[in-house]
Amino acid sequence: MRSHHRLDKNQEQIVRALRDFGMSVLPLVSGADILVGFMGMNFLFEIKDGSKPTSQRMLTPTEVRFHAQWRGQIHTVLSAEEIIRIINDKVRWVK
Repeated sequence: MRSHHRLDKNQEQIVRALRDFGMSVLPLVSGADILVGFMGMNFLFEIKDGSKPTSQRMLTPTEVRFHAQWRGQIHTVLSAEEIIRIINDKVRWVK
């Protein structure tokens, strides 16, 4: 879907933090930024840079189309902590 994939500047840090936490992380180039696997479940995430103004964190037209067409769950996030919180809510592995 994307002809040129720009990484948000926080993506590398987020991927490293999730891997350090024991999660599998696969960077993607079509509609979402990363696929995260943990405890037998998979999660799609679109990463946005929280240091940018809200207007610059909007989904691109390609991302909007992908999110609308994707028949599974997908989350737009700003940090590794947010990803961990979302996954925790789904798998209930941390108290």
